[in-house]
Amino acid sequence: MDKNNRIEKYINAIEQIDKGQRNDFLYRLGLSLRAEFGLTGDDLVSWLSYANQTNCNPPLSDDEVIGIARSVDKSDVPAGEATAGYNGQHGKKATKTERKKYVVDISAVSVSVDTLLSKEVSVYENCKKNEPKGKMTVGEVLESYRKPREQIEVIRREPNTEKRKELKWKLTAVVFGSEPQIIRRNYACKPNGIICLDFDNIPKEELESAKQMIAAIPYIFSVGLSASAGGLWALAHYVGTPTFETLLPALQADFRHKIDPSRKDLCGLRYTTSDKNLIIKNEVFPAILTERTEVVVESSDWNVSKKQEWDKMFDTALTAQEILATDFGELKWIVNGLIPEGLTVFAGQTKIGKSWFALQLASCTTTSKRFLNELDTNKNEVLYIALEDSPRRIKSRLQFQNLPVGKGLHVIHEWQDQWEALGYFLEKNPAIKVIVIDTWGRFISGACKDGNDYAETTALSSYLHELSKQHRAAIIVITHTRKDALSNDWVDSVMGSKALVAVADTILRLSRKRNEGEGTLSITGRDVIEQEFILEQSEDRTWKLSEKDWYQQSLDSKLTAEQREVMKTLRLHEPATLAVLKRYGRGVREMESPDEVLRQLVKLGMVYENIRDGDGLEGRNIIEFSTSPSVAVATPLKNKRFLGGIATATFKKTKNFSFFRHPF
Repeated sequence: MDKNNRIEKYINAIEQIDKGQRNDFLYRLGLSLRAEFGLTGDDLVSWLSYANQTNCNPPLSDDEVIGIARSVDKSDVPAGEATAGYNGQHGKKATKTERKKYVVDISAVSVSVDTLLSKEVSVYENCKKNEPKGKMTVGEVLESYRKPREQIEVIRREPNTEKRKELKWKLTAVVFGSEPQIIRRNYACKPNGIICLDFDNIPKEELESAKQMIAAIPYIFSVGLSASAGGLWALAHYVGTPTFETLLPALQADFRHKIDPSRKDLCGLRYTTSDKNLIIKNEVFPAILTERTEVVVESSDWNVSKKQEWDKMFDTALTAQEILATDFGELKWIVNGLIPEGLTVFAGQTKIGKSWFALQLASCTTTSKRFLNELDTNKNEVLYIALEDSPRRIKSRLQFQNLPVGKGLHVIHEWQDQWEALGYFLEKNPAIKVIVIDTWGRFISGACKDGNDYAETTALSSYLHELSKQHRAAIIVITHTRKDALSNDWVDSVMGSKALVAVADTILRLSRKRNEGEGTLSITGRDVIEQEFILEQSEDRTWKLSEKDWYQQSLDSKLTAEQREVMKTLRLHEPATLAVLKRYGRGVREMESPDEVLRQLVKLGMVYENIRDGDGLEGRNIIEFSTSPSVAVATPLKNKRFLGGIATATFKKTKNFSFFRHPF
């Protein structure tokens, strides 16, 4: 084969190179072509151009390829240090490292399961006993599992996690993976070619399908429900003398569900269980653990795979112009101006009406009824996770508030410490766009050892935050406030780690004095105007906007109903264009001439126009409206007119600049 054919074959054997890796690939390829085939000058340019068109997606320009070829010609990298293809570093030596890797091969010869079922194993009175109470065959143990057992049913009915653990400790236990022992110690075990694998935290709806999938693996010969019915166990047959540390990772590659890694030996103790649909196969193909050596190419600084991951990440970067030109869709509101999509933290003192507030919000959201008697809601289905209230209490409160309740309000009272199940639930129920978690402490109790730990709280709250973004939903977490908060910032009063409020998009705090029906709702966040509402709680325990509210007082009693409607909508969304007011104000949308109402309010001095010259489509001016003579900035201002409202900042008369959320 001549040189040109060898070079062509050499280049064609290389996989496609994506954007972000093309320059490095061509440079390293050029070093290789120079070292192995002596290519320089025009010959090097010609072959790099061929590789550019063949392997790069999309190809670089001709000028860029010529520039790379010249860099290779000038490079002083010794021939022995040039490596074929892309290795992630310009002119730096790439090294090869050999690593051991264990994989599972499957025997071509099957074994009768009867052989495995006849093996004798030790049986213990419970998991705390070290001396066995007797021996049974594997087959006898499995047949006993097929019979109903009241002790197991009690465990499966027990809602408390800690109590379930205590009950399981009292169950008879078996060591499947060892010949009978005199005393249970790792060093005394004699592995018998059987290993028991545990698969925990499988959703109830998936248990049967997961059982069939696991049973389909050739080296699995029996699968059944765990003692608590929250997962599965499976018996596998292997040959040879592997260690648990080498066998488990190799087996995991064959399973979709994660194998519990907490068992540290081949001969681990297992609780007895009950499953009338236990699977026992007739034949099994043993697993054979094989050691293989893989070669990993690393550069002097970072290994290749790591740099390729980073290249892909950096390729997702957008320029400011691309961001401005992209239509990301409108922000979804649950309660216009108050609660948007995303993660919301709703905090307050103990027993001041947070749950009443949340239940009222859920009822209004499912029926599009105005919340707090004034704020527009958008109809959505709601999941209310009521971990502190019984069904009887929820019924009593719904009847007491006497609000219309839509079919889309779903209430659940038990979560079983499996907070990840919320993602699965939202996938199964895409119509649900509002989730109320009452309360945060109860919700994370099983998953978070310390509610004040910053790292743990960040992980859990970030999970909920990502869920809200993925499903365009509002997740509202109810929590408490501290009694001893010394900071002047009310956000610091939220109980628990600061990570929760740091991750949240919106933060609400409800406060009131004991034995008083009037309270204050404070609001801050990324997509809302920072302000306070004065609320009052009616005899039916519903909350509404008080007539004492600073903004309510600022509304002239002589204003028409339409003028008041515009003012209320503007309060929540200023500065706003007429289009924005129509979008988020139901009453404004229903008006015949909302623009005329705005002109009337401008003449009355209640509303101000802010003109942005030539910033609109096709260079047209944009007119924004606000309740102050300049563009609002989300900072508290303490004066008579805007007490508890928003401060303002003055810019040039004809050029106002806003950092607010609304697209113009």
